Amino acid sequence: MNIDKDVEWVGGSSESNVPEDTQQGDLEVINTEVLLSGSSSDEANDGKRRKTIRAIHRAYENDAALVSEPFYIFQTFSSSKDFKTQVKLHSIRTRREIQLEKNDKNRVRFVCKGTIPNLATNEEEKCPWVIYCSKWKRDIDWMVKTYTKEHRCLQTRKVKACDYKFLSEHIVQVIETNPKIPIRALREQLQREYQMDISHMKTFRAKQQALKHVQGDYASQYRLLRDYVLEVQARNPYTTVKIDVESEANPTVETRTFRRIYVCIGALKRGFAAGRRDFLGLDGAFVKGPYPSQVLSVVALDGNNGIYPLAYAVVESETLNSWTWFLSNLGDDLGLGTNSNFTFMSDRQKGLLPAIATLFPCAEHRYCLRHIQHEKELEGKGRAHCDALTNNLCEAFNSKIEDGRDAPIINCIEFIREYIMKKIVKVDKEIQKVVGPLTPTATTILDNIKSKAEQYVATFCGAGKYQVAGPWQDQCIVDVGQQSCTCKRWELTGIPCKHGVAAIWDMGRNDKDVGIPESFVHPCYWLSSWKEMYSFKVSPINGRSMWEKSAIPTTCCLQNIVFP
Repeated sequence: MNIDKDVEWVGGSSESNVPEDTQQGDLEVINTEVLLSGSSSDEANDGKRRKTIRAIHRAYENDAALVSEPFYIFQTFSSSKDFKTQVKLHSIRTRREIQLEKNDKNRVRFVCKGTIPNLATNEEEKCPWVIYCSKWKRDIDWMVKTYTKEHRCLQTRKVKACDYKFLSEHIVQVIETNPKIPIRALREQLQREYQMDISHMKTFRAKQQALKHVQGDYASQYRLLRDYVLEVQARNPYTTVKIDVESEANPTVETRTFRRIYVCIGALKRGFAAGRRDFLGLDGAFVKGPYPSQVLSVVALDGNNGIYPLAYAVVESETLNSWTWFLSNLGDDLGLGTNSNFTFMSDRQKGLLPAIATLFPCAEHRYCLRHIQHEKELEGKGRAHCDALTNNLCEAFNSKIEDGRDAPIINCIEFIREYIMKKIVKVDKEIQKVVGPLTPTATTILDNIKSKAEQYVATFCGAGKYQVAGPWQDQCIVDVGQQSCTCKRWELTGIPCKHGVAAIWDMGRNDKDVGIPESFVHPCYWLSSWKEMYSFKVSPINGRSMWEKSAIPTTCCLQNIVFP
């Protein structure tokens, strides 16, 4: 006897001929005699029916949990869409082609289109897998009422459910962390994960869809920007974060257009002060995406000549106005005034030169030799204790944050913060291995200078001054008390030059209290200064779900990012 169990369920007939607890193979069938008896308007029978359903439901649910079944009789879903999604996932996980056979406002039925081949007879048998879900008109949840759980067909490497839309939803995190991943590499990764044949075009469309989703987050992240700022400042004391917005002529307008953000983490300020080296590199780098902008950065040098990022900002473009705003904030954080004698290194970015000249007229400004033709290479008094003539420190930093520059605003500045956080810990581990009075780089430099100083003869001239002569008619005047030499190397680098070392050795032969050449090296190269610089750590932060909500929520529009 063939019975359309689907019709029996929807019709709600109390005259069903399906016997109680009937099972045909693995086909699980609900007894409609128990559940549908009586009029639907009879409240007593209706309540009894629901109690029976709940009891049987719990029994089936417990049995299904023991065998980890994806579906079971009496399983409920909040909507037909939810049910269809789970069947789609089952199709992909089991690599079976499952087809939607019935679909209306009360019923959904899926069957497996796979076949069971008989090699002897060259015939094929249909797979028995089937699942049917429906709901009563008055009910909210959908319930599984027919389910044959066994697949007898062969698996396939081509499943329609595994389309580009499905793939795009599952590669968003991959694309977010590596938006430049090649299609070929992404395709190989997907084929290994799902064990299916995935075409180049399907992979391409999936990536494009995922990129749209990620880029859609560009605008939404501005709504969370103030929340992010609160979290960073709460976890990192003395951190400065400033958000600049466009001026609005109409005071009644509740929104403001986002323009810039500046970040200087408290630990970096303290570390820079401990480093005792007044040398800063300035640079800008492009940011792509739906809101093109620039990342401005200021990078210091540590005592081992390693880069030490100090502050960064995302601005609309490199202009006199944006550089002035950035350097003004930096000056406030470092306590710089118009009489400050810091040394800045740059590639002559647009607007940077007049900004420095206006804010810090007493500062020394060096230019990268790759960007100039005629300059006095070693001009100045050497206040920075550095002979750098190229902007490699900023270029090195920009290369490290390249993958984060094209990300949405929070991802971008968080990528930079995480890089700095990890870098400080990494350098600190290396510092613990070092012994000696100076940093490894300073030790190497001074050792090379000492080997050259062996060829020089110092003649004492009184008042701490020496005439030092060497090969190739090289002769300079050294003032040990002032720690200076007419070759300018000592003042420039903060490390005694070969003439200075020769003079220190000669002075030591007559005065035991002079000390070794290492004692004449500037404190920025001391191992103790290097250790203190990296003793200040950037603290971690919580994820978005745990951020404190700002009292000033942010919004965005299609053309501009705006704040209330």
